[in-house]
Formats: sequence, C-alpha cells, structure tokens
Amino acid sequence: MTLIDLTHPLGVGAPAPAGAPAVELRRLTTHEEHILQDSWLGTPVHAGTHLDAPLHAQAGGEDIAGLDLGRLVGPAVAWRVDCDEPREIGVDELAAAEPQPRPGDRVVIATGWDRHYGDRERYAVHPHLAPDAAAWLLDAGVSLLGVDTPTPELAAPRRGPEFDYPIHRALLAAGVLIVENLAGVDRVAGRRFTLHVLPIPIEHADGAPARVVAELRP
Repeated sequence: MTLIDLTHPLGVGAPAPAGAPAVELRRLTTHEEHILQDSWLGTPVHAGTHLDAPLHAQAGGEDIAGLDLGRLVGPAVAWRVDCDEPREIGVDELAAAEPQPRPGDRVVIATGWDRHYGDRERYAVHPHLAPDAAAWLLDAGVSLLGVDTPTPELAAPRRGPEFDYPIHRALLAAGVLIVENLAGVDRVAGRRFTLHVLPIPIEHADGAPARVVAELRP
C-alpha cells in the first residue's frame, strides 16, 4: 500500500476566499518560558486544502460535522486536464478522461495549477469547469469532486455581478461534496485508488480544512 498526500500544508498565506481574513498562526506559549509550546490558529474554514459541505450552498444543508465517514473515504479516479493558462474545461474533456467514473466514485482533477499555489495573484486566476459540467458529473453518479484550484467555478476576479455559483449549487444540493486546493494530483492522474478526505468536524460549519490522501494498492 502506498499513501500519497494531496494536501497543501495549512499556514500563513494559504489561499482563502476573497474578503475573508487571512490565516493567522501565533505562539501562545514557548519552550523557553513555559516548557510546552502552544499555538493559536485562526482561519476561514475554506482556506487551504478544504472540504465544502452542503451547508455551504444550501440553507439547512448538512454541516461538515454531520457528514458520514462513509462519504469521505472510498473509490476514486484522477484525471489530468492540463491547463497552461486560465481557461474553461468543457464536458467534452471530462467525457474523454480516463478512467471514466463508476457510479459513486469520487473524481479529482489535475490541471497542474497547484504549481502556482505560492503566488497568490497568479493562483487566484485559474482554470474552471464549464457550468454544464455539474450536470454531467451528476449524470455520471459522481459522489465528490476535487480540484487543484481554489474552486471549480469561474475565478473570482473574472466574475460579474450576476455570478451565482452554478457548480457549487448544483453539486452540493445533490449531496456531491467538493474539495478545493488539492496538491500534486498529477501523481495519481489516470489511476483508480481509494481517496481519504478527512475534514475537522466543526459543528455548524459549512466547510473545514481537510487532510486528503490517495491510497494506492498494487
């Protein structure tokens, strides 16, 4: 068994939604003064590698703490959809990707945009799924979507005033979870594996930082 970490470390400077406070990490106690070191972490729940719960897009939807573990661990496929520049990823590209998902599979997409993770301005203007991709994923029976970008939606700097989050609304309303800001998905592209998505179970929260791991077996 091989475990591949698909998680960006959460720290100061981690991407967060536009207008949200930045991630903050500071020391409460130190080894020199208190023997044990203790730290304080302040973060938006949608910063860094994280999972979106249905509550994120649906009033009365499930919160992150209420998600059954059976939905967070299971069979997955990873696709490489190379993007040298920010662009729309159409349904035709998803339909041509291999291996195709079986009903209930989790799908993670490697665009390669995680290479810009340390450059906040460049990373913020990223590839995105076409709005009708959500319906295609639902028809395919996908149970979770993961991306190596801040969101599967049109990049925030390119949205107009009428933007209504079509991917989030369609998928989360159907119970399809969304993982954002994945790292190194290209290492499992073109493969089947078991995906482990383990968010912090924060009560009444619409998302949470998560450790995301691909488990490969011979």
